[in-house]
Amino acid sequence: MSDPSLSPCPPVSTEAEIVSQLSGVGYSPARPLLHFARSVSLQHGWTVQELWWQIPGGFSHFTVDDRIAWVERQVAEAMEAEAGACRLVVGKSLGSLACGIAADRKIPAAWLTPILTIDHVAAALQRATEPVEALGQVVSRLDRFIGSLGRCGHPAVSARAGCSR
Repeated sequence: MSDPSLSPCPPVSTEAEIVSQLSGVGYSPARPLLHFARSVSLQHGWTVQELWWQIPGGFSHFTVDDRIAWVERQVAEAMEAEAGACRLVVGKSLGSLACGIAADRKIPAAWLTPILTIDHVAAALQRATEPVEALGQVVSRLDRFIGSLGRCGHPAVSARAGCSR
């Protein structure tokens, strides 16, 4: 992988089942939610690819579309380095900007505190055809999202509010 802003696990054979873990801005894979998700994945024989963001200077001034493009580019490059072996995505906050990639590639996902205030994230979750778990802290936003899924009869997405760090 040529992009120095990522430091994923080394590529593995395409026979492995890989979980790609996408961190948050200030929430690395070493923090509890992703650490425990990694532990469970390893216990079940999965290989874990951790993406540790190296946030570029000026990122706080990026537009929402630029942030989405940056995250999607990082995630797509990491997945391509694994030759299509990614079978599950676990993402925290900033990582949820890659919901569209998981949906488009038909990869099941667990999103920990997804950024539901960004239309791109909510739309990607709604178009997912594989199982998706969305866990969030802000009950009112997640409840509205859950309600919208129920109204459209979406079978693949399960959402829960009240998750803590």
